[in-house]
Amino acid sequence: MNTTKKRKPFSNEMYQPKEKVGVGRVYEPTGETIEKGINAQWGGYTFTPEEVDALFEGKEIKVVTSNDKVVIGYLGKGEYKGVTYWGFMRGIPQKTAGHEWTEDERKRLYAGEDIKCDDFYSPKKCEHFTAYAFWDEVEHEIELFAGYEEDEE
Repeated sequence: MNTTKKRKPFSNEMYQPKEKVGVGRVYEPTGETIEKGINAQWGGYTFTPEEVDALFEGKEIKVVTSNDKVVIGYLGKGEYKGVTYWGFMRGIPQKTAGHEWTEDERKRLYAGEDIKCDDFYSPKKCEHFTAYAFWDEVEHEIELFAGYEEDEE
């Protein structure tokens, strides 16, 4: 008995190219022209014209995904299978381990600075803890580490 499944032939009708916004616009912080634009949607959320303007101005925006998660993000360059693209990137979340990031802390994290915080909270241990935080711009997430020793002079 032959158990090989027969595949349907590929049809271009099944492929719908993603809608793009901001085609040919300039990303103001760097002056780069984004020829192909960016996807009009991210995580099931469709950007408004005002949000697209804010992204191209280099500002962060908040979106609510199709599974009701609030994500703060920005327009940035990414890479997928060796191809560089422009798109919406996850940014620093509003809170990490109970600590709410201030605007100043967000700027410092994006600039590559490590920030020491004494008010992180571990629900597993039911206690507050001190740690250093840094922004991993490749993984688009906050990393926490304890035991960091500052250089002594």
